[in-house]
Amino acid sequence: MTDRGRLVGERYRLLRRVGSGAQGTVWRGLDEAAGRDVAVRRPRLP
Repeated sequence: MTDRGRLVGERYRLLRRVGSGAQGTVWRGLDEAAGRDVAVRRPRLP
């Protein structure tokens, strides 16, 4: 997927897609400011 490695909101690095559904996609990410793993939800736009 092309979003892997993308920086979202100048803070969250997308590492691995966890799952997706009708509402959007959830990624395992890295909060680069805090150095912690996070879940990042990318909503699907209509």
